[in-house]
Amino acid sequence: MVELHTEVSDGSAFFVNQIYVGHQQLAKTVLELDTFKDQVHGGRYEFGFGGFGPEFGSGALEVRLQFGQLGKILVQVSAQSEFQNVGDENLASEVRLHFASEPALLDHFIVSLRALSGGHCDHAEL
Repeated sequence: MVELHTEVSDGSAFFVNQIYVGHQQLAKTVLELDTFKDQVHGGRYEFGFGGFGPEFGSGALEVRLQFGQLGKILVQVSAQSEFQNVGDENLASEVRLHFASEPALLDHFIVSLRALSGGHCDHAEL
């Protein structure tokens, strides 16, 4: 297992959480992202790490990438923190953010995520 520290921002909101992901799932995501990057005409890819809900051990992250007009990549991120006892309730913070990115940044993210998956770096950014 790998613990990922994720930070997501749309320029206005900022959300941080920790997620656990298996090495095989991370490597599979890298391969699938590498395929997605060439689907510029209507391509869509979704991936996620962790699980939403109090029954899971840590936070969650779901990402949807879709090629839009003018070569932009439309990004939707849903994230949830680890559940904690707050008063009498077991609660987690959640966020859904939307922003656009560039194909060149996706290429860099894939290279970085591959290195992270292989244990050769500790940072990947889109």
